[in-house]
Amino acid sequence: MRILASLAAVSLVIASFALLASYGALAQASAWTQMSPATAPSGRAGHAMAYHSGSDRVILFGGETAPGSNVLNDETWAYDLNANTWENRNPSPRPSARFAHAMAYDADSERAILFGGWTGTGQSKETWAYDYNANTWTNKAPTTSPSVGVFVNMAYDASADRIVLFGGGTDRFLAGAPDETWAYDFDSNTWTRRNPSESPLPRGGHVMAYDAPSDRIVVFGGRDGTTDFGDTWAYDYDGDRWIRMNPGTSPSPRHGAAMAYDADADRAVLYGGIDGGDETWVYDVNGDAWTLADEGSGPSSRFGARVSYDTESGRIVLFGGSSGGDETWSHRFVSPPPSFPWPIVAAVGVAVAAAVAAILLVRRRRRKVGE
Repeated sequence: MRILASLAAVSLVIASFALLASYGALAQASAWTQMSPATAPSGRAGHAMAYHSGSDRVILFGGETAPGSNVLNDETWAYDLNANTWENRNPSPRPSARFAHAMAYDADSERAILFGGWTGTGQSKETWAYDYNANTWTNKAPTTSPSVGVFVNMAYDASADRIVLFGGGTDRFLAGAPDETWAYDFDSNTWTRRNPSESPLPRGGHVMAYDAPSDRIVVFGGRDGTTDFGDTWAYDYDGDRWIRMNPGTSPSPRHGAAMAYDADADRAVLYGGIDGGDETWVYDVNGDAWTLADEGSGPSSRFGARVSYDTESGRIVLFGGSSGGDETWSHRFVSPPPSFPWPIVAAVGVAVAAAVAAILLVRRRRRKVGE
C-alpha cells in the first residue's frame, strides 16, 4: 500500500508540474497559419476585404501590385476558409480599378458596401454594393457622399444598421484629409455627415473595427501626410461622440496596418503596418488595454494587407500586403494566460500536500499494525 500511495503521489506531482510547464507553451502558441490555397488572387496591397456572412465567404476587390503602379480591378474574389479555396467570381459590370478604398459588410441587407479609392489618376467617391448570391455589383450613386475617398476606412455598426466612415484624403499622399465622420444607410441609400463635438485628428490609412458587446467602433493609428499616429479612439454612434481612449500600453505609431474584431475572443486584432513590423496586437475596449501577442511565427513584416473575421470558423483571414505576395493566412486568437499562473501553482501545492498526506497515512497505519 505504501508503494502504491507513493506512486500515486509522485504521479500527482509530475502531472501538476506538467501543467505548470504547459503555461509557458500556451504563452508561445502560434495563432497564425499559412493556408497556401492552390489558387489565389495575384499579389497586391491596398485592396479591400469584407466577410460576407450570408455566404460564409471573404470578398476581395482591387488593390495595386506595387506603390504607384498597376491599379487592379481583376474581377471579384471570394475565399472559402473551410475549403481553403479562392474563387474568381467575374461579375460584370463592376467598380473600376482602384486601391486605398474601403469595404464593409452590411448584415441587414446582405451586401458588401465599397466606397472610394484611388483610380491611378484621381480619387473616386463612388458607392457600390455587392450581392454575392446574385454575383452583381450595383453603383448606388447616392445624392451626397463623403468629401474624400482615398485611404478612408469603414466599419458596420450592427446595432445602428449603419456603415460608419472616418478620415481619408484626396490623393495617395493624404492631401486634404478631413476629420469628418459619415454614416451610410443602405435602405435609404443615403450618406449622412455626423457632427460629434470632438473627433480624432484628420488622418488616413488608419484601421477601424466594430466591437459588438460595447457597441463601439475602435479606431487606431493612421497618418496625416507627415506624421504617424498611435492613438486609440472609440466611436459611439447612438451618442454621436468620439471617445479618446487612454491605454497604458499601445502599438507604436503606424499607418497601413490591418485590424478586425474577433467575436469569439471579444478582442480587436491588429497586424503590421508601416513601422509596425510583424507585430500582432490585441485590444480589449472594455478594459482599454492593448497587449502585444507573443505568437511565434506568422506573416512577415508588411503594410497594406487586409483582414476580415470569418464568424463561421472563428478565424481572421489575412491576404496580401506590400511584401506578402499572394499569401493567405488565418489567425485564431490564443487567450493570454494570467500574468502569473497562480491557479496552476495552487494545483501543484494541493498535489504535493495530498502526496505528503498519503505517505504519512501509510506510515501511521504501519505503526499501528506494528503496535
